[in-house]
Amino acid sequence: MSTTKKNYIYSLIYQIFILMFPILITPYTSRVLGSTALGINSYIWAILSYFIMFSKLGCSSLGSRLIAKNRDDIEKRSKAFFEIYYIQFTMTILMSILYLLFSILFLKDKIVIALIKSISLFAVFFEVSWVFNGLEKFKTNISKNVIIKIFTFILIVIFVKNSDDLWKYALIMSLSSFVANIIWIKFLKNEIHYVKVKPKEVIKYLKPSFLLFIPIFAKSIYTSMDQLMLGSLTSMSEVGLYSQSAKFMKIPYIFTNALSTIMSPKNSNLVAKNNEKQVKKNIEKSVNFIMFLVFPIVLGLIVVSDEMIPLFLGKEFLRSSNILKILLIATIFVSFANIFSTQYITPKEKDKVYVIAMCIGAVVNTILNFIFIPIFDALGAALGTLLTEFIVMLYQLSKIKKEIHILKYVKIALKYLFKSLIMFVCCSFISLLNLNMVFMLVVKIFIGVLIYLMLNINYIKNNILK
Repeated sequence: MSTTKKNYIYSLIYQIFILMFPILITPYTSRVLGSTALGINSYIWAILSYFIMFSKLGCSSLGSRLIAKNRDDIEKRSKAFFEIYYIQFTMTILMSILYLLFSILFLKDKIVIALIKSISLFAVFFEVSWVFNGLEKFKTNISKNVIIKIFTFILIVIFVKNSDDLWKYALIMSLSSFVANIIWIKFLKNEIHYVKVKPKEVIKYLKPSFLLFIPIFAKSIYTSMDQLMLGSLTSMSEVGLYSQSAKFMKIPYIFTNALSTIMSPKNSNLVAKNNEKQVKKNIEKSVNFIMFLVFPIVLGLIVVSDEMIPLFLGKEFLRSSNILKILLIATIFVSFANIFSTQYITPKEKDKVYVIAMCIGAVVNTILNFIFIPIFDALGAALGTLLTEFIVMLYQLSKIKKEIHILKYVKIALKYLFKSLIMFVCCSFISLLNLNMVFMLVVKIFIGVLIYLMLNINYIKNNILK
């Protein structure tokens, strides 16, 4: 098995586990904590995520890129690490101080949860996973996170019993991320030598780091900002409904994210070697594979959402079903655009394209949220996200259409969309049957998977199994 395939499997296992943990714990937490308590938790996290984002200041993306380019020279990559980490460390100190002041001044009624969750911000001091992404060493991440998440799951079940235990839930989740990051230090010493750097040597990285930070910040405007605006314009219950739906939205995206995690540094290395042909070949394979997976998962989740949501979350979250359906459609646009942004735009250092795309998304989503949320509540936030992701995708593709034959990849995507729609229609007819909810869910999944596999038997035999 090739290194790329192995790394994809490692990355995919990690992404699935990271996603499945909150989904598996969701049926329990949604029932014992309720939508309001979960809304408070999501609202505080939405605020905290901005401070964490500023702490990193684009260091993860820039650091991974530099490590990938210098992976064969330990002295150069060690120097690059300490220069980038110097920025991250300094920014984390500053953001920790500002967050504590912000919590005291503006989150007085939620101060306990706000301070507990600050542990996740302190964990950024030890966030060095970008080194291993740049080196394409993904196996290290799996066992560490599996063990930590299992312990986290056990602790939540033992100590979190009702909405009054929200602080315990916040503490357990925050400590989980803190411990996970500390463990990275043990592995880091095998990859990096200590190199003393001077502050003036770090300055050269401030501009590229900030340029990479801008799209990350802009992207957050239409991810976490949805929950902030919901909390401000509606209620914490609406935040809870939206945040729980968003967890399931991530299911199709994990396959794209897992592949992008390994292909971005690989293509960066190919670009450095002027191997443009292989870069485009990798993109074509990625589009085939990701569209083969994303379309059936999205349409499959839509067709089972009416049964899945009440079973997983409880009757209190029934409205989350329609929210999820809209968010899932947005995932298609996210996945398609992500392939080109991480595997071509970023490796080619076309940072301006990505920056402008994210800024457009931030402006559009903010405007749409102000229009839709007062009218449709959480459903309005989902509509805003859907339209924003579509516009962002169109902008990015328009900027590389002269270098990448976009229409060819669109045709590939439509092929899998058509087959997925056949599966969707067949499963929709099952809803007409008078079946038990659990049995209905099982039958839809079984029939849907069987039909889609039969429609794609040649691709599976020639690519997946081979």
